[in-house]
Amino acid sequence: MTASISAFSFPLSLACVLATAASVTAFALHWMREHPQGLDRDDDQLYRSLVECCPDVIMQFDNDLLCTYASPAAARMFGRPPGELFGSVMGDQLTPEDRASLAAAAARTREGRDGAEAIFRTTRQTGELLWVEARFSLLTGDAGLIAVLRDVSNRKTAELALRVANAELNKLAGSDALTDLANRRRFDQALNNECRRASRHNTCVSLILIDIDSFKSFNDRHGHQAGDACLIRVATAARAALTRPSDMAARFAGDEFAVMLPGCDSEAAALMAETVRKAVQDFGIPHKGNAGGGVVTVSIGCATVVPTRENLETVGALLIAETDRALYDAKRLGRNGVMTTKTRAAWSPLIGDERRLALVAAYRQAGLFLPSSGLNRIARMATVLLGMPVAFVALLDHNDVEVIGQHGPEEVPDGISHLFCSQVIGGRSPLVVPDAALDPRFRDEGRQHGFGFIAAAPLLAGEDLQHVGALWVADRHARPALDEPKRVLLAHLASLAVEDLEARRRQADERNSRVA
Repeated sequence: MTASISAFSFPLSLACVLATAASVTAFALHWMREHPQGLDRDDDQLYRSLVECCPDVIMQFDNDLLCTYASPAAARMFGRPPGELFGSVMGDQLTPEDRASLAAAAARTREGRDGAEAIFRTTRQTGELLWVEARFSLLTGDAGLIAVLRDVSNRKTAELALRVANAELNKLAGSDALTDLANRRRFDQALNNECRRASRHNTCVSLILIDIDSFKSFNDRHGHQAGDACLIRVATAARAALTRPSDMAARFAGDEFAVMLPGCDSEAAALMAETVRKAVQDFGIPHKGNAGGGVVTVSIGCATVVPTRENLETVGALLIAETDRALYDAKRLGRNGVMTTKTRAAWSPLIGDERRLALVAAYRQAGLFLPSSGLNRIARMATVLLGMPVAFVALLDHNDVEVIGQHGPEEVPDGISHLFCSQVIGGRSPLVVPDAALDPRFRDEGRQHGFGFIAAAPLLAGEDLQHVGALWVADRHARPALDEPKRVLLAHLASLAVEDLEARRRQADERNSRVA
């Protein structure tokens, strides 16, 4: 027996010198692997004592993966007596995911790949979450498996904290400090990634650009602190419109915001843009002097592209450029509105100002910027057929509005007609405002000029239907919105006004040709 103790004195003294849990565990594990049935009684007691001193839990499993031994450290780790583990199936109380990971490590070990590891989650008897690392070894003589279990909860907690910290740093690096939206750098990266994904799946990407109307004057009047608060409110409206994890809202530049919508078609993007526009308007942030009715408003442009392999390198820049052009047109057509690439295409005669202004200039040269009895009659027909006290016909030049036909007891105020021209002239259908006091775009002007209800239809002239002006009807009091037959009637009266203009322009051209 003395010889046996002496034979093992070196490794025992080595374990004491190293004084580490790892060395004790490794030595004990080596002994149990080589002597699954023990040596003689004294040696067995010696090494059992060594195993029982290990801070790690050592467990032995038979070939059916039933526990046949658990060291006393199990009581410290799990809060359960080791005897309760005897006869239990490996991982029977774990989640399916962790049970599969543990079973896979055991299978690799039985295939001869020694040192297979798995990390799993369990709970102490108190309910506290516990992370455990298991390392398996194969016992000699096909006697089963041995596993060393180590509590790695502190390590996993530190790893999780590190991941959270890194995620927070990444977020800060890609976020706007004021609004907490994505910054331009992060937006550009996301747009590039989404365009590549869309090219692989043959889907579209939509973009919304939001610009705060007259924001410089807001800052000048209310100060930069109020300006920052305004930016945060608009950012809130943009963020609230997001419905999917892939959607992104970003601070694009200064008082501009971007909303990227992967897989969203142009119609859905336009609806979302209108939701944002209305939300900002409904905030009711005071903005004296803003044409949107004395509150903060936004102009929005929308565009949609379908990335392909052929255009992948340029499609992101193209999408931004198209959206920016739509935003520009939304601002020049009166602000507080939404313009999409589809509506820009439908209104291309207006957007191509050269053609529109050339036709308006032809009317001016033909002497049609003077009041006309024919247009006065059309205005009178509008008041009678629609039951309105006031109607007028106006042409829109580059910046000026010229009233060339009207009916009613009062003169048409220039301010209201110019504002409405900028709104109506962009569309092909009549614009109806039942109660100007409730519409921020026209609230101040309506109150100033005493109009509560206004409706207007665009004058579409020339072969390519250029927007040259509008026919209006108005009342001092709010009214119900026009029904569809009356809208059609208003549009028809506008077409009669265009016929009158075109007929007189042709007559003027004929006179000029005879003189020439």
